[in-house]
Amino acid sequence: MEKQPSFNSMKWSDAPKCDSMSGLKAVLLEQFGVINEAQSAAFLNPKLSDLASPWDIIDIKPAAERIRAAIIKGERIMILGDFDADGVTSTALLVDGLQQLGATVSYRIPDRVTDSHGLKLHHVQEIAAKGVQLLITCDCGTNDKVEVAAAVAAGMDVIITDHHASDPDRFPTAAVAVVNPQRKESQYAFRDLAGIGVVFHVLSVVAESILSEAELPLFLEKYLELVAIGTIADCMPLVGENRILVKWGIRQMQTTQWPGLRHMLEGIAPITEETVSFHIAPRINAASRIGNVLHAVQLFLLEEGVDDRLSHLEVLNEKRKKQTHRFIQAARKQMITDGACVALLLKDCPAGIAGLVAGRLSEEQNQPAVIMTILPDGTVGASCRAPNGYDMEGALRSCPDLFVHFGGHAGAAGFRADLENVSQIQKALEVHFAGISQPQNALQISAEISPELLTHSLLEFLSFMSPFGVGAARPTFRVKNYMHGEAVLMGIDKNHIRIMGSVGEMPIKATAFFKGEWNKKITPGEKYDLVVSVYLNVWKSNTSIDIRVIDICLHD
Repeated sequence: MEKQPSFNSMKWSDAPKCDSMSGLKAVLLEQFGVINEAQSAAFLNPKLSDLASPWDIIDIKPAAERIRAAIIKGERIMILGDFDADGVTSTALLVDGLQQLGATVSYRIPDRVTDSHGLKLHHVQEIAAKGVQLLITCDCGTNDKVEVAAAVAAGMDVIITDHHASDPDRFPTAAVAVVNPQRKESQYAFRDLAGIGVVFHVLSVVAESILSEAELPLFLEKYLELVAIGTIADCMPLVGENRILVKWGIRQMQTTQWPGLRHMLEGIAPITEETVSFHIAPRINAASRIGNVLHAVQLFLLEEGVDDRLSHLEVLNEKRKKQTHRFIQAARKQMITDGACVALLLKDCPAGIAGLVAGRLSEEQNQPAVIMTILPDGTVGASCRAPNGYDMEGALRSCPDLFVHFGGHAGAAGFRADLENVSQIQKALEVHFAGISQPQNALQISAEISPELLTHSLLEFLSFMSPFGVGAARPTFRVKNYMHGEAVLMGIDKNHIRIMGSVGEMPIKATAFFKGEWNKKITPGEKYDLVVSVYLNVWKSNTSIDIRVIDICLHD
């Protein structure tokens, strides 16, 4: 076991030593549960036919029957989606898909700040006034019992499509269907679909009842791109069905059929899961964080004028970056570093930026982080983030009386509360996280290798193994005996570092993002061990291997 501490104060796992590319490939596949040729073929080349039957998802049959009836009768359908990238892509998918099948359909996206998550009573009133006969939610609604009952009382049928945990006391029993694989009684083979994975399956069963067997695959294929975006953006586990859907979606994205997406991706190749995480999703989310979320939906639904929408999203995204940086700096000044969690009130922080600040602090401190801000109505809204091994939604559930409402997942959640409860919330969360077993601060290493194996052949194999993400971490490699030469700080804030040195006679150049403080720790002429990951870098048609450093420690 590696002596401690490393630069990140993490324990490094033991890792098998691999001296050949064939041996390395076998080790990597085994770590993903692939131990024979048949499993290897299925893993590296998954088929859409490997997906379970969508008809097995709870309540999908009554949902499909009601939607098909609405199409046949020409009834007005309203889609109400959440405001994040999962909700936006879900809304775009369902609106476009149902229109292609002949439906009369429109959409509504709640405002992140004034509405928060889910269906609200004023939405019900607005939608009922438009003569809507069928209301379908995307990525929300599972716990909106009162609002769904009000919609039914106003003369609408309601179908919920969602993937959030259900609360029995708030379950919308008046809905025609609640299509959610996370329901406790669900028997579906894969429970961890994103909201967009759920609506993709809903659309597929509706289309199956309308289109021919030959037409169905061609109809569905372009929607796989949106499934990939929403699933990655919502940080869902990239295993099982999600892996299949995302892999095929990224494959389709190389020659995208969506005009707005084609403009956004111009000049980017290859398109990978990182493209979605760092290029597509932030621009979609910027619209609801500091602008109008409709611009993001229209990027997918408009045939013309997408350049204007994209330009607007670029402006919002740059503004989002500056605001995020500002409030991260403000949060750091308030932080107490010896607590079990970070829970801060940043009064002026925009609600749409709070989650980004919480995410950065959670990553830096390896702790749960909660950023609260004062909303226009005087209440407090909060975004909560937690590293792997913590349950943020469970922490909120431990003190429900302190909130007006709350919800989310283990890694990301949110709440709204009265201002006078802030101090109690901070104390309650600190007590909760101090009282649980903290996850071990360990770094999992896939293999120990010589730098000679960091080749294009390895990158090609990793591309077959992809997508990587939550639940399917990109492989990491320990490289020993790195002799440090020099370091260069990078970025506007000088918070990234590029190190240059060698292992034996082989030169090494690598980058560590958000690790500028390492410049004070690393010494020229000293030998270190590195943990790295590798990526393909493409610049003006030239390709190179991009080595990224995850952690460093002195060589024994």
